[in-house]
Amino acid sequence: MGDVFFVIVGVILRGIERIFPARDARGAPIRTRLLARERLTDVAHVIFNGLVTKKIVGVAAIATFFAFVLAFGLPRDPSHLYDVWHRDARLAHLPISVQAPLAIVFADLVGYWAHRALHHGVLWRLHVVHHSSRALDWLAGARNHPAGEAFATVVSGAALLVVGFDPRVLAVAAPLGLYALLLHANVSFGTSWVRYVVTTPLFHRWHHAHPNALPEGMKQGSNFAGLLPVWDLIFGTYFCPVAQPDAFGTDVPSRREPRTRIQVPATFAKQLVFPFRRDW
Repeated sequence: MGDVFFVIVGVILRGIERIFPARDARGAPIRTRLLARERLTDVAHVIFNGLVTKKIVGVAAIATFFAFVLAFGLPRDPSHLYDVWHRDARLAHLPISVQAPLAIVFADLVGYWAHRALHHGVLWRLHVVHHSSRALDWLAGARNHPAGEAFATVVSGAALLVVGFDPRVLAVAAPLGLYALLLHANVSFGTSWVRYVVTTPLFHRWHHAHPNALPEGMKQGSNFAGLLPVWDLIFGTYFCPVAQPDAFGTDVPSRREPRTRIQVPATFAKQLVFPFRRDW
């Protein structure tokens, strides 16, 4: 059912991209090719995500939960665990209908900092795969390294648990994954004042802009929020002019020759091992 749903969503988003395409500085529509070679890489990521990445992320989430239980000396029996949790955790006393919106805002704040962390050091090696698309559309959102996905899941889940939310509110993150597909879409939405209130495709397209298209102080990234741009506004990483970026993707410096830039490979298999290469 999940695969069918993904295909249906993809067809809808592709239709929206054709009707309301993003436009360049001259007002000409920006088109992405349906049968481009890069599509094979994107489709491979989609298949791998369904068969492998989801399982890795699920194991990471379960491990995080059990680590939390052990670290705080909580009972392992589920029924007794929830009794203790709801007795001692103040947030867990609140109705789920109240916890859910609070959890979304808190998770978005945690996700903002986790996303910023993914743009630095060793974590950038994992996340750079997501920024490898040279032409951005909805399917590019599927390009993710499984280790990077597991990191983001562990950080967000652990933060929600430690603060004291009921574990059931972790389910609120599911619709945000669907929203992420829309954020990557090649559409003209989000050019008005709304881009200061909620993340839009234009907002996120600037996140995927090639570093050469960004101001000097934002070469390592901008627009890290997944839902609420207020975090970027507060922490100084907001950059969203009305014009579309003129280039997407990124490259990395060579370890042997720092002035030489290495492009992320275009094929799926090479992208999977690219974070572990020693030459950058």
